[in-house]
Amino acid sequence: MRLKYLKINGPHSHLECQDEFENSLRKYSKIKLEVVSRKLSFLQSLILKILPVGIFPFFKKNKVSKIALLFGPSFNYLFPDFLLSDNNYIYMYDAWPRHHILIEKRCTQLNVKTLFLSSKECVNQFNLKKTSRLSCFWIPEGIDPTFYSFLDYENKTIDVLEFGRKYEYYHNLIKPILLENKKVHLFEKNKNRVIFEGRNDFTNALANSKISICFPSSISHPERCEGVSTMTLRYLQSMASKCLIVGVLPDEMLELF
Repeated sequence: MRLKYLKINGPHSHLECQDEFENSLRKYSKIKLEVVSRKLSFLQSLILKILPVGIFPFFKKNKVSKIALLFGPSFNYLFPDFLLSDNNYIYMYDAWPRHHILIEKRCTQLNVKTLFLSSKECVNQFNLKKTSRLSCFWIPEGIDPTFYSFLDYENKTIDVLEFGRKYEYYHNLIKPILLENKKVHLFEKNKNRVIFEGRNDFTNALANSKISICFPSSISHPERCEGVSTMTLRYLQSMASKCLIVGVLPDEMLELF
């Protein structure tokens, strides 16, 4: 089987999970993998919005299936590549229930036969509501531990690390206490501005951190995830870096661990 991986070059392209996803495809699958980077254009977005759902039978299909990693229903990146293949695959983060109707429609347009979601609850809700023949499966978020390292506890110099989105309520509780006690506390000071510019900076900081603050979106941003509690990469990254995790246990981790 030949499989082409469409690597999305968009606003989330800095996220380390794309590199690990691609590496896992190469390392563990027995398929021939081709990697193609894709950017988004306005024309792609416009065409996909007006494209009839049943138009794909009129296009000549090639024998190379496509797979892509999406952050939410960002299907515009997949046009026209997915349109020209019969059997495509998607792994998606942030497939919140409000997007399910759109997800089903776009998957039908773009010949996606198999959909993998990072949230078990979203898979259950999607399978309960859907009317198409699209197969939907849960694959929890995962990491390759060999990408991470750790320092011995006595050599770690960062006391508390908050990376990614913050749970503002908890952040505001601990910040003055840590400051008063002269603890090293790293966090995103400006919204949407990442703490670490590169992957090495990120993994080195994790390896050097004693405590990692982790809250699922259902706690920190309930309006965004509509109450769905899912385990994110940062829990696993913190574990691989031997940080003490402080926060809330997502529902899925009770089953996974």
